[in-house]
Amino acid sequence: MVETLNDGEQTHFFKNKWGTYSATLFSPPEEMNTTHPTIIFAHGYRAQKEYYTWIGDCLASQGYFALLFTVPSNRLPNPQQWSDGFGSAIDYLLSKEETLHESPQKIGVMGHSMGGLGALLAGSEDPRIECIVGLAPATLPQHFPILREVYDIQIPILVQIGSKDGIVNPENVKAFFDQLHSKQKSYLEIQGGNHIRFGDRTAALVIGEYLIRLGALGRRFKDGRAGITFEEQHQLSSRSFLECFNQYLKH
Repeated sequence: MVETLNDGEQTHFFKNKWGTYSATLFSPPEEMNTTHPTIIFAHGYRAQKEYYTWIGDCLASQGYFALLFTVPSNRLPNPQQWSDGFGSAIDYLLSKEETLHESPQKIGVMGHSMGGLGALLAGSEDPRIECIVGLAPATLPQHFPILREVYDIQIPILVQIGSKDGIVNPENVKAFFDQLHSKQKSYLEIQGGNHIRFGDRTAALVIGEYLIRLGALGRRFKDGRAGITFEEQHQLSSRSFLECFNQYLKH
């Protein structure tokens, strides 16, 4: 089923062994008469695609199709649910190219936190993916064994992290990045940025309440106090990921 929302936005659904994924497709303005690469984006653990509308809007405004999806169970902490979602999303888009009036010739993947880890895993498994961006990818100790699967990736990779991130340790992210073998890799540490501010401002209130509840239960998850605004973090992040996608998917 395809449901048209606002101008340039459509709701889609696709399935795999994990269940049904809901997705929103952000389309570039019609006046952009050019080839449009496709970026597939996945949210973090306990989040959903609606928490990252700024990314869909940003990519579409710069001439990309952007498909943001929500995993069937965002409380199931299995990164394979996220990584499999990228491959299934590509399959779905290719099957719908007549409906969408364009086949995704150039494909990049992107994700935040658990979605960032999923994007990296997908890039190590699916040769159709040509560029990867990980926003604060989930390089937690429990993920170290599976992270070894992505060290040999040779396609372009951009990794971003906020210097005040209290959910994903910036030192772990940098150590992981240093072990990547790709000769086309880039790293950005956003000074004053934290974990939550990679998402929308309104969504951060929901995520923040969840982190507070975890803290009350004695869990160690507590994001750092940001030193910059949402808008400033979004601007620095988007400047970097657009430069990456423009270089490797448009030229």
